[in-house]
Amino acid sequence: MSQLAYKFKGAGHEEPERKRKYTSDIRLQEAFSKYLDNVIVDGVGERYILALKLTRNIKASVEEVDALLVGYQGHRNFEQAGFFASAIFNSIPDKKIVFDVKLEELVDGLCYELPKGKTFVNKANVGTIGFHSEGMIINEGEASEIALPKGPSINYGTIDFIEVGPDVKGPAINYGNVSRIGSTTEPFSNASLLNYGRIELFGDDYSSLIINMGTAEHMAKGAQKSSVAINYGKTGENFGSGAHGIVLAAKNPDSFGAKVNARLAWTQEDINEVKPLKKYLEELREKLEPGRKDHNQALAVLEKYTCTNVRKDIEKIVRGAGYEI
Repeated sequence: MSQLAYKFKGAGHEEPERKRKYTSDIRLQEAFSKYLDNVIVDGVGERYILALKLTRNIKASVEEVDALLVGYQGHRNFEQAGFFASAIFNSIPDKKIVFDVKLEELVDGLCYELPKGKTFVNKANVGTIGFHSEGMIINEGEASEIALPKGPSINYGTIDFIEVGPDVKGPAINYGNVSRIGSTTEPFSNASLLNYGRIELFGDDYSSLIINMGTAEHMAKGAQKSSVAINYGKTGENFGSGAHGIVLAAKNPDSFGAKVNARLAWTQEDINEVKPLKKYLEELREKLEPGRKDHNQALAVLEKYTCTNVRKDIEKIVRGAGYEI
């Protein structure tokens, strides 16, 4: 083993909060250096494949990966270092990986393709994380983006964008602050999105279930026909603008969107007139309340109340009350 020296950019920078002594196997250092020198910046998958190739037969710990990231700041390709870290994190037996290293530069690619059964907890300030992850991502720090996760993602910190793709399987739950949860590629489906915190734009061109229990400045924009949006919290103007699915205000927004072409767009007063629907929504809210303090309880509820199940339940209740949908 050889000691890896810190290489900070001049005086005034503090050593990371962790006081443990960082060491790194020389083979791991050589592999990381080779990765940074040869990584293809434009190819996400290619970056990870290169990292896997270079780390084959190399065993390392989370602490050793931390040492590499701290020590190699300043490299022209340092932003891509997270893919190399993911190759190590995904191969070690640790079921829970806590990333809490203070870095001077943002790093992308952490928890890339995180396997199901593993949990990645971010307590630092990072770039884009979670590409195609099937494990659980918990953000307690700051992240630029959680990109296209397949498994559950939980935010207690601050994130600019949670991008949910068409292959998503696990829900996204927000307790902190998010600028936007939505899609930039195609309408995402099969996802349950739940907000207890604050979101600027909640749901954007989506085909899934979104539930607001907190504050959403703008909600249910461009919802597809198979979508369901339920507001229990505070939401601003143009609720459901451009929506084609089911849009329900269990608590009224500041205003509905001017172009709501939804299959069903009901205010709080409309819901109150259909007693079975009012009861159903009240029961769902009561089941979600314990999730404010425990994301595992929220996840358990969302396993049962999927978009498909909730949509079918609502359709049955509304049609049973004599309304077309």
